[in-house]
Amino acid sequence: MDDRAKGKFGRKIKARRIELGLKREQLAVKMGLTRDQIARIEQGKQIPPIDIGLKLGTVLGINIPRVLAQLDSEEDHAVNVGP
Repeated sequence: MDDRAKGKFGRKIKARRIELGLKREQLAVKMGLTRDQIARIEQGKQIPPIDIGLKLGTVLGINIPRVLAQLDSEEDHAVNVGP
């Protein structure tokens, strides 16, 4: 997954967390992670391992495999501009 896709993934996670009215600390407690780990995921600096990703989807009520498939599809359809 490239950096742009990681960023989009993180923004989706953050948007859903905010939509649910959760602070990073609250989500971290529900996930058994640290606030910094949640921040890195939301900032696109870290993609969680599959087990944590699936739990994140359950906690936030989103389908993580579908989100990842959409990001993969967007990468496939991206137009590369350059030399």
